[in-house]
Amino acid sequence: MTTDQRTPRSDSGMPSVAPLTGTSIGSNAGQASVTVVVPCHNYGRYLADAVASVLDQEGVRPSVLIIDDASADDTHEVARRLARGDSRIEVIRHRTNVGHIATFNEGLAQASGDLVVLLSADDMLTPGALARAAQVFSAYPSVGLVYGRAVYFNDEDPLPSKLLATDALQIWPGAAWIASRCRIGRVGIVSPEVVMRTSLQHEIGGYRNDLPHAGDTEMWMRAAAHADVAFIRADQAYHRCHPASMSRKQFGTLLFDVQQRRAAFDAVLLSDVHDVPHASALRSTAMRSLAADVLWQLCRRQRGDRISDSDIEALLDTIDDFYGNAAALPEYRSLTWRRRLGRAAPFVEPLTLPAKARRRVRRLRAQYGRLWWGELHG
Repeated sequence: MTTDQRTPRSDSGMPSVAPLTGTSIGSNAGQASVTVVVPCHNYGRYLADAVASVLDQEGVRPSVLIIDDASADDTHEVARRLARGDSRIEVIRHRTNVGHIATFNEGLAQASGDLVVLLSADDMLTPGALARAAQVFSAYPSVGLVYGRAVYFNDEDPLPSKLLATDALQIWPGAAWIASRCRIGRVGIVSPEVVMRTSLQHEIGGYRNDLPHAGDTEMWMRAAAHADVAFIRADQAYHRCHPASMSRKQFGTLLFDVQQRRAAFDAVLLSDVHDVPHASALRSTAMRSLAADVLWQLCRRQRGDRISDSDIEALLDTIDDFYGNAAALPEYRSLTWRRRLGRAAPFVEPLTLPAKARRRVRRLRAQYGRLWWGELHG
């Protein structure tokens, strides 16, 4: 990345690429303030690690706002103990549970730093994550959202010791980033790896109450309708996988996932408020991609009877509701083939997998583009 303050553009609509190394925050070096909102409900056992991952960040001035949403465990005691030991920590306690959306929005509304992060109490930031994001914001004023990669780990396992940290940076014009999400049918972000300008967050508002599962998808596309987006090819956060996580415990069904993702795309692309170029065509693309993605997941889950016929039919009805040409998709034909084979599918599949795999890779590369493919797998 250079110190040029203009966001580079690409005639193809793909992101521009620039190195991150050598970027200077200028006269504000080390002075960017970051408010990290940590909502917590019955995650007291994880809270200290999450907070430590924020306060140990170098190159910025971090502060932590813990919001205890009426936890029944020791969350409040842990939070108060942490706050007594560090003046950068503030604690809010709810007497009654108001739910995660209201808690998220309360924290985001109170953010006072230059930048803001929403960090679940069971996740953590990687070393240097905030400084890397601050460099991008300083060098490119048109960028309103910066994200990187999330490192997944199981609850019982130690943190991965090897982290990816390269100097590669991709900067997307906001409309191009929205278009790229429509081409894949999802945003491809977990959550803790996102840093936003606080001014942009306050401008666009918080999460929608009607999107408890896909609120992130809608809000980040909404942000991209107002600002450019940057992707740092580095591991920016740790995402903990455990049975009690909200995504598994409350929103674990594929049917609810597809309903919420569809609603998130519609909220942005069918709205008169957001001036997204070619919104109607993009919605058609998004619905096709969403249908293909869900059908492919059904192919994977149908193998080994991991999903019932009734659930498959419910999902096919849902897909037909928003994309009426699903039968023409190769994923639909693959699902039909697997259902006909039944229990024999896992034994027959290896005979055809190489050709099918090659076709799918070619389709993904054409659909996502080289840079998005690198974003996923680089």
